Amino acid sequence: MRNYLVGKFTRELLTVSLLISLLMVLTQLMQTAHLVLGLPFKLSAPYLIMLVIYAFVISVGFAVFPATVSLVIALNEDRFFHVIYTFGIPLRRVLLYLWGAVLLISAAGAAASYFSNYQKIAYMTKYMKFKFGEEILLTAPPKSFSTFETFSVYFENREGRTFKHFLIKLPQSTATSERAVLRTNGLLDLYNASVFTKMGNRELLIRSKVYTFNIVSPYSYRANKKKFFAEFMFGVAVYLFAFLTFPLIFYLSVLTAEKRLWAYSISFALIVVQFAIALAVKSVLR
Repeated sequence: MRNYLVGKFTRELLTVSLLISLLMVLTQLMQTAHLVLGLPFKLSAPYLIMLVIYAFVISVGFAVFPATVSLVIALNEDRFFHVIYTFGIPLRRVLLYLWGAVLLISAAGAAASYFSNYQKIAYMTKYMKFKFGEEILLTAPPKSFSTFETFSVYFENREGRTFKHFLIKLPQSTATSERAVLRTNGLLDLYNASVFTKMGNRELLIRSKVYTFNIVSPYSYRANKKKFFAEFMFGVAVYLFAFLTFPLIFYLSVLTAEKRLWAYSISFALIVVQFAIALAVKSVLR
């Protein structure tokens, strides 16, 4: 009986987890689709893999409640509870079998939350933004104005990362130079540059042998230990809440198995509470 229950619960959990993780991935991609589609696949693939893994790890913790409801409804339809009552098997034994499985899943999920930390996705997003800004500048056509989100550029010719007769227009300034070089860290060096800028009500002309702009935000992986730990504890809180409240959702599911809408409504309400508590834990630790 134990193997039957645990196997059936695991299948329900995986099904619900895949649905929740798919929703999480699509939500994230709504913000980063232009980066994923605008970069070569070898640059966006690590981000996508990391995102899918993170979404699945976290979604398993959220899926415990609806998966339990689905399991109990299926067992009720198969008259499983009628059979165990007939043979004198207490409902508590069914709970303990499933609760043991949830304990193992929660321990594994909490540990996996350390390795699939959201901070890694945040840094990968910054890296893609950096590479995207670099890519659009290095692929802009010569002898024509190219306008991007925060600047416009014009140049006569380009050889690798070097631009000849370069002009750049930013919101508060315009600069021209005989030669410009885009460094690998995102800084743009203008040689023999003339910079027209505004300071208050005054317009200034600055001439410089080398003038440096930061037009592509540089990327560097400096893990903030406090934020990293807070994200880890977010995952721990999700799984800990699922484990501690499993008996509650189990018995409520048994009582409301005939009323599916009520049963699923209770599971979704618990997910909201679970998310709010995990979020509060993360906010306190950040």
